[in-house]
Amino acid sequence: MKPASAALAAHAAKNVVRVRSKRRSGFSLISEVTKMPNTNYDTSTEYELLVKSIYEAILNQGNAENIEVKHNQKLVGKSGVAHQIDVLWRFRQAGIEHLVLIECKNYGHTVELGDVRNLHSVVEDIAGARGVMVTRVGFQSGATEFAKHHGIGLKLLRAPEEQDWDGYIRRVTVFLTAKSFDRRNPPTVLFFIPPEFEAQVSNARPKGNGVDIQLRDKEGNAKTPPLGRWLDQHVPILDKAAGGPYKHKIELTETYITFERENSESFLVPVSAIEVTYHVSDDNQKIDVDGGQLVKYVLKDFVSGEVERFQS
Repeated sequence: MKPASAALAAHAAKNVVRVRSKRRSGFSLISEVTKMPNTNYDTSTEYELLVKSIYEAILNQGNAENIEVKHNQKLVGKSGVAHQIDVLWRFRQAGIEHLVLIECKNYGHTVELGDVRNLHSVVEDIAGARGVMVTRVGFQSGATEFAKHHGIGLKLLRAPEEQDWDGYIRRVTVFLTAKSFDRRNPPTVLFFIPPEFEAQVSNARPKGNGVDIQLRDKEGNAKTPPLGRWLDQHVPILDKAAGGPYKHKIELTETYITFERENSESFLVPVSAIEVTYHVSDDNQKIDVDGGQLVKYVLKDFVSGEVERFQS
C-alpha cells in the first residue's frame, strides 16, 4: 500500500487515487481549464500546452499544494545528461514534494514500445521522479505492458467520443414552469379599515402608487417592502393553476397605511386585513442540457478506462 503522502503521485503514475468532481444532472461536473491553447492542437507544442492546462486543472481540484506546472523544461539527471521535459509537474502533499515528468505524444497513431522505454530511461535518471505519457490515439500492447511493469502512467487526451459517456447520463431535459401574477389582469387590493375610521378616509386615498404603498407601524415607520414586492412573498401563486380570479386574505395586527387628502395632508390609518384578488399566469420552458456540448476534452486512463471530462 502506498503512503498517503504519495496519493497524487500515484494518481499521476498508476491512477490508484482519482481526482473526482461532484455530479450534477447525472454526469460528472466538468473541470474548467484556463489559458487553453488552440483546441485543434495541430502542433506538438500546442498539444503540450493543452496537457499542461489539464494537469493544472486536476491539481486545482485536489488537496495538494501546487508548486509548479511548467512546459518545456530541462532537467539534468544523475548521469549528468540534460533531459528535455514536455510538462514538469511539482506538488507537495503532507509535507512531501513530488515530481512528475509528463511526455506528450501528439501522434495520429498508437505509441510504440520505444517511446515508453525512452521515457522510462529519463525517469530512472531523474531522482524521485515518476513518469506519465499522454497521447491522442492509444498505445501498442508492448508499450502498455512495459509501462504497467515500470509504473508509468498512460493517458489519452483528446476530444470526447461517444463511448466516453458509457455509464453516464449525457442528455437531460428539464421542464420549468414559472408562475406569477397575470399582468393582463393586475391584482386588486382591498384594505379593511375599522368602522370608526371610515369617515376620516372618505375624502382621502392611500398615499403613493399602488405597488409602492408600504405597511407601517404606529410611528409611521415602514414595516414591509413596497406592496408589489410584499404581495409576491405573501400571496400563494405556485399552487394555483393558470387563470383565476383567486382571493387571498391576510390578517394584520398593529399595522397602518398612510392616507393623503387633496390638500396633501397625510395621516396614518390602521388596517386590520388585506384581501387580494388576482389572476395567475404561467410560463412553460423546456431546457435541453447536452453534456457533449459542454465537454471539450477527456483525459482517459488507458489501462483502467476511467475518464475525466474538461470544459474549455
